[in-house]
Amino acid sequence: MKIKKAALCIMPLVILCIALFFYWNTREQSLLPLEGNGQYYTDGTHVFYRTELMKEADLSSFVDLNIDGYAKDANHVYRFCSIVADADPQSFQPLHGDYAKDDHFIFFAFHIVKEADLDSFEVLKCQWKQVLNQGSHYAKDRSHAYVRGTVVGDVSPETFFFENINCEDIPY
Repeated sequence: MKIKKAALCIMPLVILCIALFFYWNTREQSLLPLEGNGQYYTDGTHVFYRTELMKEADLSSFVDLNIDGYAKDANHVYRFCSIVADADPQSFQPLHGDYAKDDHFIFFAFHIVKEADLDSFEVLKCQWKQVLNQGSHYAKDRSHAYVRGTVVGDVSPETFFFENINCEDIPY
């Protein structure tokens, strides 16, 4: 008798789990890729990063920028599914690796590189998985050298360079 009561209590939970499984599975199959690098999708009304709904994204103006998960719409700049704070979508452009810029700031991933000089900033070339100038975390401007968006102390930007070095061999 106790087994029947326990089964009756568990049955609605099992049915709910099965229904949720089919709902999520069907939803993922109905997502269509947006033009770009294949990480952003739409259901015709909303934008998704992979399968995560991007509530703030405007589908009508959304553009996948094809570099390191950056995208933008008329109102925001995104990296993966999160908004990049203080980034201007009208002037925003990815550089290489995790670096990007707009008319006001240099960014490394989600963070503003406060010390960076917009006019002289450059991402350094190096090899990453046999592709030149992809994935570099190294940069410089007229005043500083940077690793992952952080100033490298006591290093002159004039001597901080890579000449076709394999970045996979350099410790972070």
